[in-house]
Amino acid sequence: MKNFTLSNWVQAVSFCALLGLTMGSAFAQNADPIPANARAQKFGGGWECLIGYREENSTCVAIDVPENAYPTNKSYGPGWDCKRGFLKRNGQCRAVAVPANGYLNSEGSSWACERGYQKRGETCDEIIIPANAYLVDTQSSPGWACNIMFERDGNTCKAVRVPDNAYFDKSAYKSNWTCIRGFKETNGRCEAIKIPENAFLSDRSFGSGWQCMRGYREDDEVCSKINVPENGHLDYSGNGWSCDPQYRRDGDFCVIETS
Repeated sequence: MKNFTLSNWVQAVSFCALLGLTMGSAFAQNADPIPANARAQKFGGGWECLIGYREENSTCVAIDVPENAYPTNKSYGPGWDCKRGFLKRNGQCRAVAVPANGYLNSEGSSWACERGYQKRGETCDEIIIPANAYLVDTQSSPGWACNIMFERDGNTCKAVRVPDNAYFDKSAYKSNWTCIRGFKETNGRCEAIKIPENAFLSDRSFGSGWQCMRGYREDDEVCSKINVPENGHLDYSGNGWSCDPQYRRDGDFCVIETS
């Protein structure tokens, strides 16, 4: 094989350079020219319109941006958006009307009232706080809540009347108070729970307030002893009975299963 000399290398490099220039020139002649108000795309070749312009028939035409707006360079929609504090209205950007004691929200598309004021229609009205109440951070009416030991009565806060043997309980249904243990609400009062013999005080929020001991059942206002029949046993509650396996209940007795 014939050895390459330095002269051969120089000739080869020159030929490649000339070929590259020729192809580049041909490519440049065949590539679409970049129109006015456009620039070459960073990736993938081709071109794109500058911000504020939109492609139309292989040209870049100016977008008509109204006052108080800015171009978005989006291929859809009008190609512009309103500045913060303005809203689109009939192809224009109209200022958001913020009333006294109000402020523009974070999106800039609406407004809210300052603390101590409440939105009513298109205004921010001052919240009137009655005696024994405090301001709450909510836009719902009335914008205030009563202090502890007080309850709302229209536009005022009245003291909660807590009867004897009870304590203030904001979560209590209707009354805002709850009887202490051992007492039961009766007609707006807390009356002592009368516990019959063979019973104990119950923590249930319903019923008589007491529960029969194991082996006894509630019978009107007393606890009667449970008579467990032969082949029977006290059930899981301890206040009734069930038959042993292989037996079934028949009235007050446990009879053997026959089938």
